[in-house]
Amino acid sequence: MKRKFAKRADLVKSSETREILKVTERPEVISFAGGLLAPELFPVKELKEACEAVLEEDGPASLQYSTTEGYIPLRTAIMKRMNAIGIQANLQQILITSGSQQAIDLTGRLLLDEGDTVICESPTYLAAVNAFKVYNANFVEVEMDEDGMMMEALEKRLQENPQAKFIYTIPDFQNPTGRTLKLE
Repeated sequence: MKRKFAKRADLVKSSETREILKVTERPEVISFAGGLLAPELFPVKELKEACEAVLEEDGPASLQYSTTEGYIPLRTAIMKRMNAIGIQANLQQILITSGSQQAIDLTGRLLLDEGDTVICESPTYLAAVNAFKVYNANFVEVEMDEDGMMMEALEKRLQENPQAKFIYTIPDFQNPTGRTLKLE
């Protein structure tokens, strides 16, 4: 029996990111390619305490399936924190993802139609490009300098591509360069 996958499945290729991360399984190799933190930098003790606090407070409810938007007490805490720093948000505007890659994919799913243009830094996060490729997006690159995306170059690309759907940028600790865009 012949399998009948969606046409976009043909756009999904072996991930370069997956290949880069394969070496992380080899303890004798220190790879700088994947942007991985040194294991000793993870706040294991603090994360353990946070997990214990959630389990003590909400027990089984914290482990149960929830709304697709995420665990309501966590969303509420995020909303309160945002409001406290002057960003007006409500619960319906907050979505919990299982990581940045899921958020990137959801962004593509929500915003991109076949042939849409995404403006991005050059170089940019490889896994984001791979996620957007599934939606058959076109990419327009913007040069960077030591301070990040060059605003003059961005303005030029926007004028050349007024139909661009969005700009994908990593303004701080940019991957892969580590650069941070100047505040101004």
